[in-house]
Amino acid sequence: MRPSRHLLIARAASEATMNAPVLPQKRLVIVGATGMVGGYALHYALDHPAIGEIKNLGLAIKLSATPGRVRTAPPRLGEHTRSVLHNDLGLLDEEISAFEARGIVRTLK
Repeated sequence: MRPSRHLLIARAASEATMNAPVLPQKRLVIVGATGMVGGYALHYALDHPAIGEIKNLGLAIKLSATPGRVRTAPPRLGEHTRSVLHNDLGLLDEEISAFEARGIVRTLK
């Protein structure tokens, strides 16, 4: 049996790592345009070092005594993939490179 996306998902789940699907930017624009988030200050803009200004959803929960804030831009697609697969899931560099070659994962060089 050769490794697949299902293997990565199963390994991530068994190791209790944090993982979630990525929300495309155009979906974010649609959500923001509906006015659903405007009144709650749930959106913000940040300067990203690689792509310039990005608009994103902010923190949904507002606490008066300990207010949260977004301090850094989100990672680029694939920015932490290699370290998560290697350090958290124990995959070898050769396995990760094989996943890249088959288009299963994307990492930044």
